Amino acid sequence: MTEPQGPADTPPGSLTHSVSGGLLRVVLAGEIDAALRDDASAVLTTVITSDLPVDVDASGVTFIDSSGVGFVVQLCFAVEERAGTFRLVDPPQAMRDVLDMLGLTERLRVVSSDESTDDESSLVEPPTAAHQDIPAAV
Repeated sequence: MTEPQGPADTPPGSLTHSVSGGLLRVVLAGEIDAALRDDASAVLTTVITSDLPVDVDASGVTFIDSSGVGFVVQLCFAVEERAGTFRLVDPPQAMRDVLDMLGLTERLRVVSSDESTDDESSLVEPPTAAHQDIPAAV
């Protein structure tokens, strides 16, 4: 008996990162879930040890579960811990809806790729008092 398969065009999840132009760019694609735990740990280590601003490109996300949201929140907290700048770029509407429901849209600084990353002042947004209400452990 053959196990049921998902649609052939549904990509597995991937999580990659690169550095270019003084920016650490994390790219989320496909299904972002617990299956990416090892990749997430490696990216988180890179983010923690870097002093660069971090953009997380979520434009290719097709699905994200609670562990995926937790990973994005951990990235944000890690960047804030070192007084860096974090932005979540182009998450699909379904992901935006989840983040809105959880009250995380402002905290994660959700932006469109139309916004320039060339101007460092546009990347700097220090945490506000409202940011202190969210526990640091995810």
